[in-house]
Amino acid sequence: MKQNKKPITLKKSYEYVVKIIKKEQEILFPVLKLLPDKKFLAVCTLYSFQSYLNNYISKTKQKTKDVHESLLVLKQSILSYSTQSLDEPWWPAFVDTLNTYAISPKYLLLQIDSKLLDFEYPRIDSLQDLLDYCKLSGGATILTYLPVLVESRATLRSQEFISTYEELGIAIYFTKILRDVGEDLRNKNRIYLPDDFLKVHQISKIELKALANQPKSKHVLDQIPRSFINLWESLATIASKHYKSYKDYLPLIDKDARIPLVTIAKIHESTLDCIRQERYNCFTKRCEISSKLRKQTLDFVLTQFS
Repeated sequence: MKQNKKPITLKKSYEYVVKIIKKEQEILFPVLKLLPDKKFLAVCTLYSFQSYLNNYISKTKQKTKDVHESLLVLKQSILSYSTQSLDEPWWPAFVDTLNTYAISPKYLLLQIDSKLLDFEYPRIDSLQDLLDYCKLSGGATILTYLPVLVESRATLRSQEFISTYEELGIAIYFTKILRDVGEDLRNKNRIYLPDDFLKVHQISKIELKALANQPKSKHVLDQIPRSFINLWESLATIASKHYKSYKDYLPLIDKDARIPLVTIAKIHESTLDCIRQERYNCFTKRCEISSKLRKQTLDFVLTQFS
């Protein structure tokens, strides 16, 4: 006779979400640990929801219709989280975090919409299409975390404040797209660079896919065309502009969350320079900031707030 699974305790649920983020975000985990324990656990919990979505979309073998139905069930669970339970180890911590920080389901639902769009493969014909995609994916993600980082409800109702930190989310997601050109082509047969930029620079998806599938990085370095470097730099310049405005509103972030937030933003922004240092090989190598540079970044931020 099959026994009912014993419900996971809140303590175990929080332990689970910490393990998830420690495993999947090795670079950012030490920075997040700078947050007070309560905020740290809340961030880990919201990340676990994000991780659950990412894994579901990347691993599912379902047809589009079935994915729509499954994500609709998840949406309904979130809208009714106080009365409806989801059989996932992160769920008790998730409910506790939503209640503790009065987090609206709005941006959680937008994250689900972004994953559904990603599953269907969005058309990126223009720069505006790319920015809209980054806004839905990266913007909604960072806005989900803001109630944990900002105690003032009045601040969270400010559209100017929300729009500014949405810009940071766009910047971070934009940077990931520029970092993962080869990975997206190899693993998904997808490219998120705007089609009109590719046409202007006379670059084809076939050409980029050939670079992504080179067996050795040294072969790629000799074959990356100047036209791609020009295209990449034009997009990187746009991404960099989106990192600027959040600093003006940093005093509205809780004091104990400012150092982790600024450090994480700078780590992502530094990824662009890492790609340049690797001679624009975003095809066969995932360019990420080194541990030495991470420490230097944190030390620099600490001196700014000392």
